[in-house]
Formats: sequence, C-alpha cells, structure tokens
Amino acid sequence: MDIALYEPQRNQWTKILLLEAIIKRHIPVEKAAEVFGVPRSTAYRLLKTFRQHDEDALFDKRYGPRKKTVDKLKQEQDGIGPRPPDSSEETKPCRR
Repeated sequence: MDIALYEPQRNQWTKILLLEAIIKRHIPVEKAAEVFGVPRSTAYRLLKTFRQHDEDALFDKRYGPRKKTVDKLKQEQDGIGPRPPDSSEETKPCRR
C-alpha cells in the first residue's frame, strides 16, 4: 500500500491532534506548533478557524486540479487567447 495516497488524511489528523493538544491539554500554541512541525501562524489560524466554525471547516475543500472557468473554456473553443508576440515588430534591448 502506498502511503502517499493517504497524505490528505494524515494532514487532517495532524490538524486534529494539534488542536487537541492546544485545547484539551492546555499546551501553549508555540510549543504545540514546534512539536508538530507546523508554523506558529498556521497553528493560530487553525485554532481560529476551529473556534469560529467547528471541526468540519478544517477539512480540505477540494482535491485534484482546479476547474477551468466558463470564460476560459469559451476562449479555448473559439481559439481566442493570449497571442504570441508579433515577430515583425522590432525588439528593443532591455536597458539596465
């Protein structure tokens, strides 16, 4: 079994265990963040999110590639999109 397939679940358990250490065991946020290998700002953000919304807000919202917007799909269908620079234009050297 490949462990990499279960990476999102491991991240969720890390978040839950971090918050349990902070809330139930009264470990300071700085110390808990250091033990779990999470930046202190991330630990504070997770704590704030948990207090405002609940445990469900900690789970990732999506997995997989981002979806294309309708406008980008229409542009691809119509063949419209960013144009390459015109080769007939004279290019000027960059002055630094």
